[in-house]
Amino acid sequence: MDIAGIDADFIVSSLMELEERPLLVLQSRQDDARTALNAMGVVRSRVDAFRLAAARLADAGSFHRYATSVSDDSIMSASISGSASPGSLTFSVDQLARAHGLRSIGTVASSSVPVMSDAVLAVAGGTRPVGIGSVRAGAGLGVGSVALSVTQASAGATTSATTALAASTVIGAGNNSFDLTVNGAARTVTIADGTYDAAGLTQAVQDALDASGGGVTAALGSGGTLSLTTTREGSTADIQLTGGSALGALGHPGDVSAQVGTDAIVDVGGTLTTVTQAEAGQSVAVDTGAGTLDVVLAGGLRVGTADIEVVSTGDRSLDAVAAAINEAGAGVTAAAVRVDDNNWRLQLGSSATGVDASIAIDGAVFDGLGGMIESSAAQDARIRVGEGPGAYDIEASGNTFTDVLPGVTLTARAVSAVPVTVAVSRDDDTIADDVGKLVSAANDLLAEIKVQTRYDIDSGTSGALAGNSSIRRLADQMRQALGAQVDGVASVLPSSAGIQTTREGSFTFDKATFLTAVADDPAIIERLFGRGGTATGDVVFAGADAVTIAGSYDIDITTAATRAESGLLFDGGAVGPSRVGVRVGSVTATYDVSAGQSAAQIIDGLNAAIAAAGLELVAETDGAGLSVRADRWGSGGDFELNTDLLGAGTWDPRSGVDVEGTIDGVVATGIGRQLSLSALADSPAAGLAVDVSPGLTGALGAVEYQPGVAARVVALATAVTEDETGTLTSATEFANKRVDDFNDQIARLEDRLIIRETNLRRQWANLQTLLGGLQNQGDWLSGQLAGLSNNWGPSS
Repeated sequence: MDIAGIDADFIVSSLMELEERPLLVLQSRQDDARTALNAMGVVRSRVDAFRLAAARLADAGSFHRYATSVSDDSIMSASISGSASPGSLTFSVDQLARAHGLRSIGTVASSSVPVMSDAVLAVAGGTRPVGIGSVRAGAGLGVGSVALSVTQASAGATTSATTALAASTVIGAGNNSFDLTVNGAARTVTIADGTYDAAGLTQAVQDALDASGGGVTAALGSGGTLSLTTTREGSTADIQLTGGSALGALGHPGDVSAQVGTDAIVDVGGTLTTVTQAEAGQSVAVDTGAGTLDVVLAGGLRVGTADIEVVSTGDRSLDAVAAAINEAGAGVTAAAVRVDDNNWRLQLGSSATGVDASIAIDGAVFDGLGGMIESSAAQDARIRVGEGPGAYDIEASGNTFTDVLPGVTLTARAVSAVPVTVAVSRDDDTIADDVGKLVSAANDLLAEIKVQTRYDIDSGTSGALAGNSSIRRLADQMRQALGAQVDGVASVLPSSAGIQTTREGSFTFDKATFLTAVADDPAIIERLFGRGGTATGDVVFAGADAVTIAGSYDIDITTAATRAESGLLFDGGAVGPSRVGVRVGSVTATYDVSAGQSAAQIIDGLNAAIAAAGLELVAETDGAGLSVRADRWGSGGDFELNTDLLGAGTWDPRSGVDVEGTIDGVVATGIGRQLSLSALADSPAAGLAVDVSPGLTGALGAVEYQPGVAARVVALATAVTEDETGTLTSATEFANKRVDDFNDQIARLEDRLIIRETNLRRQWANLQTLLGGLQNQGDWLSGQLAGLSNNWGPSS
């Protein structure tokens, strides 16, 4: 409105422009704070990238990287894991893995024709590892899953020599035979004349046993003694070496009584079946608690589990049977195959390759098809290492061989008699690339800091963080971490490994120099970059964390670590027969001790059983007897021992003790012989781990932690970005707070300006109203005065 020449809107807008000038200043300062905050974020991302690049070189095993090469990758491929070590292996690929296949002997006119009379069918794949060859649903067994466990393995009867075989033995007419009773049948075994070493004599005995009727395996123990074991297993197996001219040459005193095998125990849901005779082809009725499962053994029974599916065969037709097998999910596939008009056949295949995945099914149940015949033999993949008498085979259920060379996975692609060589060598080139990435990340960080903290005198312009001293200090700290000498590695500088500092304060990396240095002494270069420390002799540096601060830390041990071990067993040898058992958790190893066996013989047999069960225990000599101890120190090696499983023996727990003590005065955690502080511990030694010699307690001295180049970078980057206490974190939080403070100030000022503008507009509106009224009065007065003038004019 424009009254009496006054434009109120213009006046209020002009006044508000003056009022808003402080707001514009605040907004400009807020923009500067946001720019600084964004710059801080960019620097933080560069620090994180620098830390990640350094972590690749600081972590344990960073320099233990290897690459594989294969002489012919059309025959074999190779991949590698972190546990690999240098080495090579030459071998031929004898055979590839193959799946098991069965097909019906006969055919039916159509797929709807019944092929069996049983209402249910038992089927499984993969029962061979526990020793089961085929399965059939027996009396009372209904549809469902049968979870079968062999909780105790069967074993053959063994007779063992007491004296090691000689390095050279002459066998002739005066010492070439021995009398043997196997499974109740007596025979005389004659060894071929000749001069033999221990291994040769063992083989000659095996040949003689095979010629006399077989059923017995000869083996040479680690102590050089000969043992004879029946191939039949269980308590129905027995063996007794009763005499003969060869006993002296074999180091055998002769058996006073027959040695007996070990029964197997099969568990199905708590219902136990004892198997007294275990050998290939033996039929066993397994009680499931809800019917009988009839199995035919593939050999001796071994500890493990097997799942058998019992399915309904519906109308018993070929289609129904094939569908039931496929739906069972038992590791077996089935197909109704049309051979030609009016001829249909059942085809079965194992879902996986290898002998262990063989189909377990009784072909006789398919009476409508004339039974089943093997169409494809299950086959493991096999490679042969070496040539001639010393060659040996390695097999795998699939075409993949794991850890033939440590940390290397081999995959066979084709059969070839031409040898293939797989080699593992250090992958220093990849390590050098990682060092190059570390240097590049350092330069990116330093360049970013330079941009953000610059000040140009000529133009008067500056970076967003020009006044931030903590960011400038960070650049100096990073240069020091990457370029300075490492304590404890005085003979090698970062420059010796190719890392050079330029005049401008950045870094360069010479890959060739690094490769030469790491080839000359990989251990010292690894130490230059990684985490290391001193040892007191009784305490050795074992590891550290990103938060561990370089320094010297006292170690005090209150409890020394021990290993779980038994007392003295079988002092002077075995007086009578017994079964010894050792177990860890649910895994048990057993060995049947024969009367008269020496401690050395028991050690050999028990160690073989322990190895077969995969337990980390060892039986070892203890004077005239033996003891069992854990490989692991501390509670991780706890085990149980029972020296009379078949009698009144009980399970005796044997426990180890973990080391206990303090590091830098703070109570640490012990696992075995290793003592460590949590990374969250309130100590500069947080994350430090040391290995302590056994049997020692008290103050053992100090261990000094000395981080290498990459470890220093990780520690620094971790420290500056740490929550709450990190300098970069604090600076970022301060920048955030500044932006928030400006937000608050701007919001309050905007509220005041709104009120101010409202008041100004109200005041000017009132003034306009007042002026409008005065103007109307003036107009009226003007009209009145004009009227008076007319009335006072000349008269007519």
